[in-house]
Amino acid sequence: MKKTKSAGSPLWFWIGTLTLALVIFISSASIISFIERYSTISEWPILGMLVVEVPLTLFGILLREKGAKAMHIR
Repeated sequence: MKKTKSAGSPLWFWIGTLTLALVIFISSASIISFIERYSTISEWPILGMLVVEVPLTLFGILLREKGAKAMHIR
């Protein structure tokens, strides 16, 4: 019987899912905070929000893909 190297595990899938949920939570909380604090959208500190959320989003997608391959989800 030939052993194959696993590309990931279900743990990666769930870590990725929780990371993406965290990004959604941060986005929601940030947008609500921005609405309360600033009068126009152009004043929102969008760049600061993107610096935090883009890497987390990419990390979450990468982990979900890695875990999905191991679990044969598609």
